[in-house]
Amino acid sequence: FDVGREKFLEYDLTKTIYNLATFEKPKIGLISSIPFTGQIVDTPQGPKLGEPFYLYTRITELFEVEELTNTLTEIPEEIDQLLIIHPKKLNQNMLYAIDQFVMKGKGVTFLVDPFSEYERMRVANNEKGSNIPSSNLEKLFNKWGFSVEPGKIVGDIENGRKVSLGNNNNQKIVTYIIWLALQDKLLSREDIVSSNLDYVFFKSAGSIINLETNDKITINPLISTSKKTTLVDRFKIQFRAEPEELIKNFTSDDTKYVLGARIVGDLTSSFTKTDVNKLGFNKSKHLDRVKNANI
Repeated sequence: FDVGREKFLEYDLTKTIYNLATFEKPKIGLISSIPFTGQIVDTPQGPKLGEPFYLYTRITELFEVEELTNTLTEIPEEIDQLLIIHPKKLNQNMLYAIDQFVMKGKGVTFLVDPFSEYERMRVANNEKGSNIPSSNLEKLFNKWGFSVEPGKIVGDIENGRKVSLGNNNNQKIVTYIIWLALQDKLLSREDIVSSNLDYVFFKSAGSIINLETNDKITINPLISTSKKTTLVDRFKIQFRAEPEELIKNFTSDDTKYVLGARIVGDLTSSFTKTDVNKLGFNKSKHLDRVKNANI
């Protein structure tokens, strides 16, 4: 055992015993609009499955991962946790299925992005104007009491990464306020997720905001910014971001924005019984609330 993880000794012991005693891997349900598990690529030898994300290969060492499609009306009972990465164009049935999964008290990890630079790189140039690389689950989040504000990217002039502009003969280094390198006190040392991290890097991140409409939840920051921050409208960087222009127009909000959080507490379903009826589901099976949710 690592001495540096002394305060997590109970967790590490429990995990070790669990892994020794459990022969079946816990099952994660994956919902994603990006090719997390790999994608079909054309090669001279014909189409083949490309490499999955590195994170996916690590997850599958510990968990069984089942990809879930947008046509589902219910999350299978054998799914223990949900991993939702950059969800796009989820229909009402799928949103309701996610809502009810949370209402059962099962855990969910949401990765929602108001401006996905990964997706922007993948989209053909002629589609960039019509295909905004963003994901949005405000239908769920707002009723639960928080928001990942759509269309707003966090800029931090104190923790922005340095980028080089110009050619070799006329090169200068500037701070790119929306590409962030966060460390030390900006990372929670009290949560198992972030306790051992040295740095976390972000490109064009959104912020998690407590709407103050649900006093039964606690938003525990895992990753935060400094107070020398601003929110940048997505349209200002969607086609071509100008680092110098962002600095020139920078005015501090004097606000620490939360980029990653653990949200715990009591939640109410984002769907009313009237909504459930309109969707054609059985109202008698509808779960209206949950205690001690963990997101």
